[in-house]
Amino acid sequence: MAKKILRLPGMQEGEEFELFWICSPKKNEKGNWRLGVFFLNSKKDLEFVYLPLGILPLLRMGYYYIDGDLSKRKPKGNIFSSVTISSYVKGKIIKAIDMGQEIKYYLHSKKWIIDEFIWKFSIKDIDYYVPCIEIIKAYYARSKEMTLAIMDPNKPESYIDTITHLIDKSIQLQLTSEWPHALLKDDDIRHLVWVSKNQVALKGWKSINKNIQLRKTNDIEIKEAIILQAEPPLDGTHTWSFRGLKLKNGILIMEITGISGLDHPFDNIDYASPLYYQSNSRGENNVQSGKGAKNTITAIIDNEDGSKPGEEPLIYSIPMCSIEYSKAVAVKRHTSKRKSLSNSENIEKSQNARSNETESDMISVNAGRPRDFGENRGIEFTCLNIVPTTRHESLNHFLSAINIITQKPVFATLLNKGITNLPTGAASTDEYGQTRECAVIIGQLPSGMRFCVLEVNKKGVSTLLVYPKEEADLEDIIIFALDKLAEKGHWNIELMRSRSDFNFDRFNHFGDHPYKGVAKRINKRLIVQALT
Repeated sequence: MAKKILRLPGMQEGEEFELFWICSPKKNEKGNWRLGVFFLNSKKDLEFVYLPLGILPLLRMGYYYIDGDLSKRKPKGNIFSSVTISSYVKGKIIKAIDMGQEIKYYLHSKKWIIDEFIWKFSIKDIDYYVPCIEIIKAYYARSKEMTLAIMDPNKPESYIDTITHLIDKSIQLQLTSEWPHALLKDDDIRHLVWVSKNQVALKGWKSINKNIQLRKTNDIEIKEAIILQAEPPLDGTHTWSFRGLKLKNGILIMEITGISGLDHPFDNIDYASPLYYQSNSRGENNVQSGKGAKNTITAIIDNEDGSKPGEEPLIYSIPMCSIEYSKAVAVKRHTSKRKSLSNSENIEKSQNARSNETESDMISVNAGRPRDFGENRGIEFTCLNIVPTTRHESLNHFLSAINIITQKPVFATLLNKGITNLPTGAASTDEYGQTRECAVIIGQLPSGMRFCVLEVNKKGVSTLLVYPKEEADLEDIIIFALDKLAEKGHWNIELMRSRSDFNFDRFNHFGDHPYKGVAKRINKRLIVQALT
């Protein structure tokens, strides 16, 4: 059976639904972000449904759906026009309830809708109203990955390993393996660089996250929707093409269909990705240049329908908001393996890169020697070398997330926290020959009980929580566990149980934010240990 774009509970075969309003995301019981979406059924009654956050680019206010697919019916709207907005335009954020009263637009008295934020601006005595989530969708959420990244202010920068600045506004861009293979297209590369390196665009991205971070500090409030705020990142004069409703006292912009005039910081982008070399070594030289997929979006729509990991993504011909820059930006992919660059003065490292190492040091690290980070020297063990940071953004995220165990009610003390290389073994290196790294967190509960958390930068490997017995040598246990991991490529249960001086638990990764989820589950397990 063919997969549908939308799955609406209670949908009758052949019944037509209108997408009435897209609301801000909230977390479900599994810790995944879900959008609240309202539809009007054939009786003009509102139907509410939660949808995965990653499908935001596919949603269009005023579009009609039949049996989960887009209807051929013309979308709602009585004005298809354009408006030019300069950085001098002084817009303001208002609540949807205020917009409804000003332009007499009925919002069905739904609290989730009326609490949403709207950006209001005026051009030539005409008031325009656009939902903030539509601004986010048009400027930033152009793929599933970029949409999910909205919840992380530093995510765009984590996709970039290094940028080498050349002459005439040209750059050489080295992507990290976090940037998906499906987005190795010219348009997506241009957009990523614009978001992460245009200061106005990056400031706009991070401003979206400010209220999210404030709300995340309280686990009770996080269960409610986080109302997203956004203003357009006007780095000059932008022209919007839009579809909307012209009402008596203003215009409601339901969909921004095109944006032109964006100021791109570079003229030429020469990029490389480790995923390209990985796929090429398997004979999968199928990365498109970008023009052929300009008006389509690739996404796995519903991750709760029983689809298996690794399943080919579905490609739907959904009209995307077109983006045009104020100048031509040439994009070219490297055709050779990445190399060390001799002139390090022009190399800009992302925040996930180690600041005191050259590019060649980053690519090849001797697993047998301790690494020196200036004043932040590695914590010394007898045999185990641990250093405070890593070039792997995923491990940095985990080290940050695990701090939850120091808070109420666990109040664990972190004795050591950092990164070590895996010892030599059959599975100690990744597909590029680089030694894998492992985050090591050693803590102690108020009762005096010690524990250790191990997180390796390899997909599919669970997080290991170790409880050494009272007289056990914790360092010896860690070295033993890492040796077996380097040998087998995973935490082998039988080998772990072959020793009697420690107990352990494993935690699998799932959800939109797996590291935070694992940290919370470790926290719960430590609560149990603290009470026993």
